[in-house]
Amino acid sequence: MKKVIFLLLSMIAMFYACDYAGDIKDYKEDLAEGGPVNTILVSPSAFTLYVDSEFPSMSYVSVPTNTVDSVVVWSSDTPEVLDVDPETGELKWGTVRNCEVVISATSATRKDVKGECRITVRNTMGVYKYLDLRAELGLFVIDRNMGATMVFDKTVTNNMAAGLKGNYYHWGNNTPVANGEFGGDDGRGGYYTYPNEQTLLGGYPEFDPSWNAEGEHFSDWSQGGETPCPGGWRLPTKEECEKIIYMTNVANFNTQQEKTAARALREKLGVAMSGYQRIPGGNWQWQHGMLWTSTWNPETKKVWVLWATNSGDWKDDPWEMKEMELKGIAIAVRCVRDGNVEDVE
Repeated sequence: MKKVIFLLLSMIAMFYACDYAGDIKDYKEDLAEGGPVNTILVSPSAFTLYVDSEFPSMSYVSVPTNTVDSVVVWSSDTPEVLDVDPETGELKWGTVRNCEVVISATSATRKDVKGECRITVRNTMGVYKYLDLRAELGLFVIDRNMGATMVFDKTVTNNMAAGLKGNYYHWGNNTPVANGEFGGDDGRGGYYTYPNEQTLLGGYPEFDPSWNAEGEHFSDWSQGGETPCPGGWRLPTKEECEKIIYMTNVANFNTQQEKTAARALREKLGVAMSGYQRIPGGNWQWQHGMLWTSTWNPETKKVWVLWATNSGDWKDDPWEMKEMELKGIAIAVRCVRDGNVEDVE
């Protein structure tokens, strides 16, 4: 009887040993083939996003790391505020408001496996400040050009300082193509040859002498889409810049109080004498403050530009609007928005 029991126990042990060995084999085969994904880790996992913040590069890691199910689909639980490209994970502003947004990376083959990033969206700026010029212009205006490291203060510097100029953009291209001083040694050293075979010391590889507001990197700034501005902000229109010109021109007013207010508005705006950039030649018309508007003619490829004439001397010379061909030039961007205080704080 004991022998029978021992034999039965031995057979049971062998059965489970074989079954366990099979599990181990299957597990090893899963590892060799990658195995099914069971965890997705998103980086960054949490952060605070201001409207003037640069979007972080969203990434993920699948576990096991050699899984065959490594493809994910990105999604946002609040796409009307902050959306994400389902394939690349690239973030994109919608209508900004204070809220929490969850960005998910979900396995394309296992819908129950996903990683998350929790984003605290703040409808205010972390780097830039704004000027409340609703009484004068009906607008909020960002206090400097995009990319500028300084705000104009006439007690400290004139508005020719390089730190006031900020980034230069081809119209319709959201990537800066120059910054501050240009056309000479920009600190990178060496020479750079552009597509038109112009060679400059230093130089900016992003600058495209043939840019003509078309192609894969073109974004129509006149349509309220993506611009270099923070979320919720935009480029001013031709009509808004015409109002700026009128309100800063002392010749339009009769009383000394009105004239003083016009000069004060001009000084408050503090338009940097940035001119425009082009190749060859570097910085042109540097004695003028020049800013892109959102108003253009897509047939002629001309854009209306605000010219703050002699802005560095704070003279009474009137500013003006000029229609310029956009091909191969880059100009600074200053952003505006309308609305109420609660829209920007």
